Amino acid sequence: MPHPPSKASALTLTTSGLDASERDKAKAAADALRAHFTPDLTTDVTHLIANNVTSSKYRTAARLRVPIVDVEWLNHSARRGEPLPEAEYLLRPLTRLVVCVSGAAFGIANSDARRRIEKLIQREGGSYSGTLTKEVTHLVMPKALQQRILERLATHRTKLFGDGGAGQGGTTGAY
Repeated sequence: MPHPPSKASALTLTTSGLDASERDKAKAAADALRAHFTPDLTTDVTHLIANNVTSSKYRTAARLRVPIVDVEWLNHSARRGEPLPEAEYLLRPLTRLVVCVSGAAFGIANSDARRRIEKLIQREGGSYSGTLTKEVTHLVMPKALQQRILERLATHRTKLFGDGGAGQGGTTGAY
């Protein structure tokens, strides 16, 4: 008599942000769980296994409300032999981001306000930087300040970056 399909066999998984070795381990864990693994994010995917929030797969999965979980969810589920509840494994929205906030512009020059912001960023998976360094992935600033900076860049782009065109692309997330 055939066995009824398991909860795990109804899973279709894909990954984002994992290197080749991590992806191979994720495929092995998916096999152990008897889940289907696909390289593409399709409408059949039930879970995105990810380690950062910057990919187009992440954005698409979020828009489609596909659960986005850390690879530990897959590993722990494979060890258990069935999918675990996702809640404690959901990838937090600032995972692997380093955020710097333009404090004076937001009126957060005092240390208590900065500590509250730092804790909020860390709670959501990110790291806080009090200074703008090369490790910073996101700078939060008021829209008016962003506009002034963009105007100066437009005026002085060649002087600042040469003819190589650095700083010409990208999107902003100013508030």
